[in-house]
Amino acid sequence: MDDCAATAADRISALPDELLSDVVSRLPTKDAARTTALSCRWRFLWAATPLRLNDDDLIPSGRSRRTADLTALAAASSRAIASHPGPVRSARFFCDIMECAQCDGDLAGRIRAVGAKGVRELVLVDRALFRKSRLAWHPCPARPRDIERLLARGRALETLVLFAGYRLPIRVRLSNRSLRCVVTFKSFPEELSVVRAPRLERLLLSDSWVSHPAEWMCKVRVKIRYAPRLQAIGYINPTVHKLKIGNTFIKAGMEVGSSAMLPSVKTLVLLLWLGDEWEARMVATFLRCFPNLETLYIMSAKLCEGDEDEAEFHVDFWQDLGSIECVRSSIKKLVFEGFRGEPRELVFLGCITEAAQMLEMVDIIFDLGGATPNEKDDDPFRVLSFVSASGNTRATFVQRKTIFNYTKSSNMSRGDPFIACIEAAKLIIAPS
Repeated sequence: MDDCAATAADRISALPDELLSDVVSRLPTKDAARTTALSCRWRFLWAATPLRLNDDDLIPSGRSRRTADLTALAAASSRAIASHPGPVRSARFFCDIMECAQCDGDLAGRIRAVGAKGVRELVLVDRALFRKSRLAWHPCPARPRDIERLLARGRALETLVLFAGYRLPIRVRLSNRSLRCVVTFKSFPEELSVVRAPRLERLLLSDSWVSHPAEWMCKVRVKIRYAPRLQAIGYINPTVHKLKIGNTFIKAGMEVGSSAMLPSVKTLVLLLWLGDEWEARMVATFLRCFPNLETLYIMSAKLCEGDEDEAEFHVDFWQDLGSIECVRSSIKKLVFEGFRGEPRELVFLGCITEAAQMLEMVDIIFDLGGATPNEKDDDPFRVLSFVSASGNTRATFVQRKTIFNYTKSSNMSRGDPFIACIEAAKLIIAPS
């Protein structure tokens, strides 16, 4: 029985092209290409289905990301791009320029190739993540101009993800009319500049706390010049990120004019120590930049051993919260993550819930590394009781596991990109 005769008895092959294309799009890259050999019915389906290219799927059996030959991997990836007519739905590329000098050129060529075929989602992964000693000490010299060319020409590009590049690339300039979401996950470019992005809705920065001594020198300039539809931004860490809106660098205690405000932003995530006066002033200034903010996430950092004695938590730090427009009149939901019941956290929670007149919901996410609170822990429960009694606010105490997932967070069908990171919720108490 030849291929065409076999197709007649094949019920799956009798399905409409739309369904078969959907099946092909869900297969790993290598397996999707192999469907062309199944029968004459399947021969042209792969080419007619938008390409989803993932270097992970091209790694030979018995190899891993750490041990794969990146030159051979880049060649296989390039062949897949060349053999598919496009468009490209998504592309996920690995690189390790410190190991392979040729990888720089290969990566640039692949970026240009998928850009020419209308790539909608691009993810760049620096394999140096898996060599932490090198990740901290050796910047990855990726050239930004290839990404800039893609952004300038990529009329279909909606999502850009830079994954695990300590300095990959050094500078990122975003000027693209179709881009809706940008993610820098465990990546610290020296500068991320939103030059012109009229459709950009989400700017999701790395959620990693600086943990290596060399990373303390890692400062990221975030410049937002034109993004009228920007709705969600985070994770902003005052220690790492230097924010510039329009022509104004945001500094602690400064007066914020209208040209330094982003009225479209509804969701903001701040990573804080909550034990430093400069940081408190910086937070107050940041909040003045987002006058229509509705959801505020506060991620509380765990103090290093020996820092507890130096941390301060005076109520005076937060006395200006009540004069901030968004705190007073627009914030409806507060999510406090990493709660340990420490005095610095309790002081902040008490001050902001008292100042936020429109607050409707407070989620306090308990740190899984600490002990679960119980009714003997007076301070945490006193805060919950205070929040619940301060109006129509509903307060919940939950224990959750939080893992940032850039795929979920960049899914534009999800209303809140940060709630997608929270898994395994366990309700501890929900005062009425």
